[in-house]
Amino acid sequence: MARLLLKLSRATMRVGTPALLVLTGVSLCSLMLITRQVDNTNLFPSKRDLLEGVEFSMLPDLQLSHRSRPSAVSKSGNQKNTRFGSIPVGRKSAPGNKTREISTEMANAVDHQAFIKKAIKERPGRVMYQPLTLAGINVTFLGCYEDSVIPSLRTLQEEFLSDYRRMTVEKCLNHCRKRYFPFVGLEFGGECYCGKQLHRGPASVSDCNVTCPGHENSTCGGVNRLTVYHIHPRSMGRPPKDRQRVELGILRPDPRSRERYLDAETEEAYRGCYPTPPGPGLEQAASMPVRDHLLTPRRCRLSCQQQVYTLALVRNATVCQCLNASATCRLVSASSDGYCNISCSGNERQKCGGPSHMSVYRTEIEDRRCATVGFLPDHSWPLVALASYPGSGNTWVRHLIERATGIYTGSYYNDGDLFNKGFRGERENWLRRNTVAVKTHRFDRAHIEQFDSTVLLIRNPYSAMLAEHNRKYAGHTGLPAPKYYQLNEWREFVDGQSRTWTNTNLNWLQYSRRLLVVHYEDFVRDTMVQLHRILDFLGLPASQDRLICLEADKDGKFKRRRHLEFDPYTSDMKGYTNIYIKTIDMSLRLYNQTRLPQEYAADTL
Repeated sequence: MARLLLKLSRATMRVGTPALLVLTGVSLCSLMLITRQVDNTNLFPSKRDLLEGVEFSMLPDLQLSHRSRPSAVSKSGNQKNTRFGSIPVGRKSAPGNKTREISTEMANAVDHQAFIKKAIKERPGRVMYQPLTLAGINVTFLGCYEDSVIPSLRTLQEEFLSDYRRMTVEKCLNHCRKRYFPFVGLEFGGECYCGKQLHRGPASVSDCNVTCPGHENSTCGGVNRLTVYHIHPRSMGRPPKDRQRVELGILRPDPRSRERYLDAETEEAYRGCYPTPPGPGLEQAASMPVRDHLLTPRRCRLSCQQQVYTLALVRNATVCQCLNASATCRLVSASSDGYCNISCSGNERQKCGGPSHMSVYRTEIEDRRCATVGFLPDHSWPLVALASYPGSGNTWVRHLIERATGIYTGSYYNDGDLFNKGFRGERENWLRRNTVAVKTHRFDRAHIEQFDSTVLLIRNPYSAMLAEHNRKYAGHTGLPAPKYYQLNEWREFVDGQSRTWTNTNLNWLQYSRRLLVVHYEDFVRDTMVQLHRILDFLGLPASQDRLICLEADKDGKFKRRRHLEFDPYTSDMKGYTNIYIKTIDMSLRLYNQTRLPQEYAADTL
């Protein structure tokens, strides 16, 4: 540039004034053009920030109209076949194969910038906006976001839908829009989340790389990564007066719904009612007790979490204490919840221990002593089946084995929900022999004979069928509405599943090469004793630290806290199911295995 100006100045000295004016004009025009080429990328720094580091080739192909489809962009942020440095927006077809650039949609997206920034609590990186129209809904694509398997730390926390066979972006958008949630996220292919705001920050767009099962050219998030959209307020519609309402694109929730959410979160963190340890053990492992006249379990949990404790103890209505379980203070045997019967000083509906007992809650701080889990070397371990009829506590036992041994369990299935909850063995080939045991519900002879050893988990069929029916309609820990037990489908379910329960247990008893039978009811009553039976059968030791950590968090995230308040089984159902129970009890005796526990109905054995 400097050389060009120097040549121009020398030329003007050799020519007259008219030529000087012409050359000066040319040089100024050249200078303006060159300057525009160099500095045009800085004309809109806020827009450039939104696109820095983003490759549009990595974005999901959403089968958009020409108006909404983004143009190709290079890594440097320059749009191909358009003006140098312009914001990458779509093109619209026009008669005669002519095209014109669309800038209004991106301008509208930038108008939402302040609103989106306000909604995001954590913003460690940059957010990218891309306006789209999907299924008639105007949305803004926000990019890929981090997520957590811990419910209270999820990016979107208000609504959930899963469909691992037919999920699409449009299906998720419609689900959230009908419930008046402006933020929509898809994760791990088949999971849809809705929310009022984003609780975590953005991640690299390349992390969202899982194809939607219902549309092979679309992307539905990734592993702990959400593909996030924001529904424009005009597309949201106005909710009924008795529901949450939209105001300037931000939902104003009913205070009662937040209260119910916090109560559910506290209920999920509850670990049981335990006797207050005698002697100095508690004082050595716990913080100083604090008296709080507005005490609730949530207040105590938050306080202990800030102090980096894994457990929160509440007792005598007003006392909060924090604990990290240790050899001097172990939570071995829980008492009945009736011993923790004193109302909390800050909330009469909740219980805060008793005169000699404490209500124990888990915080979000993870006990690292039993958190480290890994895989075995490939083909280094016998093929061990963890077999059961569905709903028999298989997932819970897997949690206990993994925490006790530090080795992942595998699965014959491919459950994305369990994978996201931390069961990384779900995505491993079950024949790879790099997991300590493989979950399976199959019971055909050819499948059974593939395994070297079997841990067979048996549960009372009445409870197991209820658990499987609950999982079918409400997930691993939910509870469906009572109407689902009054339909003809429920009668057909019990008729077929009671036979499946019988055949599952009979075949594993008959065809297993090496077998250990564990009864679910014994596991609940004496968890650590039954766990030691499994570890001895597998030939695996468990460290003392892991067992102490496990004692304090035996349930994990897989215990169903609510139960039906009525008996859904008719007399006819009980008639033939009791016959099946007697068949299994006689078979256990024939194969020299532990007979069914006393928890089974007395008239069935």
